[in-house]
Formats: sequence, structure tokens, C-alpha cells
Amino acid sequence: MDPRDPIVTLNVKNSAGGTDGLYVHQGVLCKSSKFFQTAMKKEWAGLKDEPHVIDLPEDCTETVKMYIEWLYTGKISSKLCMTMEECNFDDKNFSREAEKNFIVLAKAHIYGKKIIDSVFTRQMFNEMRETLFCYMRWPTADSLLRRIIASKLAYHLEEKDELDAGLLDVLDKYPHQALVDTLKAIARPCRQP
Repeated sequence: MDPRDPIVTLNVKNSAGGTDGLYVHQGVLCKSSKFFQTAMKKEWAGLKDEPHVIDLPEDCTETVKMYIEWLYTGKISSKLCMTMEECNFDDKNFSREAEKNFIVLAKAHIYGKKIIDSVFTRQMFNEMRETLFCYMRWPTADSLLRRIIASKLAYHLEEKDELDAGLLDVLDKYPHQALVDTLKAIARPCRQP
């Protein structure tokens, strides 16, 4: 990063329905995002009254702020990171916290796809996977996310003619309750619309 780089303002929507301006060095912003690299090219930026302002009316402050922090540090907030070693399965609120974190990470993953930043997208996917494994270790029975995951795994298993060794290894690592939910999803009759 060159501290002499121009500052780019990203105008994003806030939770109150207004607009927040987030500031980032142009070189940092264009480091890995194909979208921002293109948006800041002279032939595009030069067409605007304010060439160093990008309006992102569909994107929320929290997600874009998380992305900017990641651009500068290469990390995401430690409160969103959950690894199997750090999981506190004795905490009854753990599952709800993991589910909230998963949703934040999923929004960030979608944002990464939107701005065509494969490095950020890949890191968000990896964090989502870790959070998901933690979440599935202490699931709540009423969680929609838990039902979706079990249904997705059930669908994948039903499509296989033969179970390969790699899939069997993965299943060995799944928490017991996740496998029970998956078996229930397989046994449940399909409903036709």
C-alpha cells in the first residue's frame, strides 16, 4: 500500500436507511477485486463528477466495512472466527452465536462474489465451513439452518450411486446429531408442489 494513494469513498446503506461513506486507499481497494479494478480505471472513473466516489446502494455498511478491514489486515474480526478447538460446547448460547456468525460470513461471501474478489470469497467460505462445523456440534432443534444443511447433505447422499471413501471420511467427522437429522431428511417422503 502506498500512503500517497488517493482515498476512495464507498457510499453504502446503513441500518437506518441512510448512507455511510467508507474510506479506503485506491491501491488497497483494487488489490484483489476485479470489480473495483475496473471501476477505478480512468475510462470509467473519468466519466463521473466524483471519480473517487463509488456508490454501492445495495450493500450494507457492516459487510463493506468488514471487507475493507480484511483488505488492510488480511483477517476478519476474531469474534466471527470459530474453530473446532475454540468452540465452547457447554455454553447454551453458543449455537445461536455460531448461527449469527454464519449469516454474517455468508453475506460477506456473497459480497465477495459480487465484487469478483476470489481471495476474499475463498477465505469467507473457509470461515463459514469452520463456523458450520462448530454450529453443528451444538445445534438447536428449531433452527432453519440446521434443517437446510441436513436436507442438502441428504440430497447429496441420495444422488450417489456409491459412497466414495472421501465422503465416508467426511461423514466420520460429522457430529452425531447432524447425521441423525440427515437420516430423517432422507427418510422423509418428498412433497410434490
